[in-house]
Amino acid sequence: MPRAHEYAVLLQSRGGFYGGESDYKKYFEGPTRDLLKVFIKGFIDCEVSIEHVQQRICNKIKVNNYTAFSAMDELHRGCLSIDDFRGFMKKANLYPIEKDLNLLFERFDKDEDRFVKFEEFVTAVTPFMNNEQL
Repeated sequence: MPRAHEYAVLLQSRGGFYGGESDYKKYFEGPTRDLLKVFIKGFIDCEVSIEHVQQRICNKIKVNNYTAFSAMDELHRGCLSIDDFRGFMKKANLYPIEKDLNLLFERFDKDEDRFVKFEEFVTAVTPFMNNEQL
């Protein structure tokens, strides 16, 4: 709580926004709501597509996560930098634009410390659900 009494009273008296408000129309106008729906649907569709790709990869080839991680970690630091991703892609004759490489790296680097640790790597490449759950 703030030390100044007036700010403390202000913070304590205001309501929170937790999604339980009854009239969402006062926050977004019709066109904005429609665009938000399209965005959320697209985001979910993208996540589902990524999950399906991970499933297909896991079902087709049995890659040891540690072996894959080690192949990218040429300096044996126990973590991957964006330069490791860039070097690995280059060896595979893939040359993504910097923006796409950064997006890929951000998807792996969950704690945003600019390094991908083995646990983050495994989480990123392992399907969320196994086949029985799909």
